[in-house]
Amino acid sequence: MTRKNGVALVDFPKYDFAMVQLADIQNQAKELSEEDRRGLVAYLLHGMSGIPSGIDDEEVGKRESDMDSGSVTPISHADFLAQVGRSRR
Repeated sequence: MTRKNGVALVDFPKYDFAMVQLADIQNQAKELSEEDRRGLVAYLLHGMSGIPSGIDDEEVGKRESDMDSGSVTPISHADFLAQVGRSRR
């Protein structure tokens, strides 16, 4: 470790290299088509632990039964997108 004006200077070459790599990956991702970016996101999410994979068939069946029985009122796709803060493209 070296010191300059009484302050310890620490070299973080691995950290710097990782940040450069990350910036390079981000720049490359920006150049991908939307379809390829979606595939990349799916690939990355699949590799992460603790990410819910979605609802199972039993839950789908329960939700369908709830709609069929009238105990819940379905909304349109446009209303759903509006409620989650997205607009239709």
